[in-house]
Formats: sequence, structure tokens, C-alpha cells
Amino acid sequence: MSEKGIDLIKWLASQGIQAQDGPSKGIISLNVPREQFIFVIQSLHREGFDYLATITCVDLQNQHCELIYNVYSFDLNMRLFVRVVVGYEEKMPTVLHLWPNARFYEREIYEMFGIGFTGNPDYAKPFILEGNDPIEVKFPMRKSFDSIEFSQTNYGDRDYGSKKS
Repeated sequence: MSEKGIDLIKWLASQGIQAQDGPSKGIISLNVPREQFIFVIQSLHREGFDYLATITCVDLQNQHCELIYNVYSFDLNMRLFVRVVVGYEEKMPTVLHLWPNARFYEREIYEMFGIGFTGNPDYAKPFILEGNDPIEVKFPMRKSFDSIEFSQTNYGDRDYGSKKS
């Protein structure tokens, strides 16, 4: 990691942001409290993290999800995972003003997990599940989603050709 990158991590630590080694060597995860998210994400963008590779989501099973923003700086040759925990009923601020490609990630996360994004004009429009009307698929990536019950309710019992003993 470059000296500038180390200075950035030290500065974030001085702001109360916890950093830890990520899943691979050279990748740092930042655990960011929800209230500091916009401050941190705007600071990173200002410091050269101008590429948003993806936003992913993990259902934590306690009425909360963890959003993971994968951001990269070409100048620093550095990748960061920005992690923030958000409740099912809470909304996160959009990052569209920093990275326009966030539009699609935010739409997918809303459709799959139910996390909304203030400031994104079309986060709630159907994205992946478009065309599944009139069947309502409500947040199928939440761990509480019962795919068997959903299938039986919407499609009834089916024979998938398996041999029964």
C-alpha cells in the first residue's frame, strides 16, 4: 500500500472508522457506522476512489443487512470495502451523485433485500424480476424468504421428473 493510502487509513481511524484486513492481501475493509456513511464515502471519492466496482448486500438475519461498497482508486492502486449495517426498514442515501452506475446496484439491492435508497429516483422500479406480474416476489434474497412456500403458493405442486422410491 502506498504512503498516501496508509495516511488515508490513519486519517479515517482518527475519525473513528475501524479498518481491518479484507479477504485478500492488500484489501482493507472499513466498518462505517450508518451515521458516518456519507461523510466517509464522499471523503473517499474526493481522495481518488472514483470507481465503484459493485455494491453487495448480506442479510444478517436480525432485521438488518450489511451493505458492502467495493470502491477502487486507480491513482493509489487500492481497493476498499466500505461496510455499513442498515435495518430492513431504514433507507440509505444514494451514491448516484458520486458513481452513476450505483443506480443498478441500488435497484437490485432493493428488489432482492428491500433496502431503499433516498435520492435514487428509480430504485423501486422492477429490475431483475421485471415481468413477473401478477406474482409478487417480495425480497427473495432475505434469509426469511421461503422459496418452497412461494413455489407452492404460486405454482402449486409440481412433478419435476424425479424418481421416487
